[in-house]
Amino acid sequence: MLKRETVLKGLECCAAMSGDECRKCPYVDECRDTDTPYGMSHLAADALTLLKDQEERLKRFELERSWDENPDRMGNW
Repeated sequence: MLKRETVLKGLECCAAMSGDECRKCPYVDECRDTDTPYGMSHLAADALTLLKDQEERLKRFELERSWDENPDRMGNW
């Protein structure tokens, strides 16, 4: 499983758009080894994987909640 902190740090570094931040990025080696502009394909793929995983966990959590726990929210999904 991907480390959330690693992906977040990579996103923060790319958002800063400075050479100093690029050198601190956990994806700096992958960026140098690709032909894509700025080498963000590894970071984008990891971020997408994390978002999809988070979406699945949220869906499971919502399904596990029963009407007895939140009767006032029934029908408000």
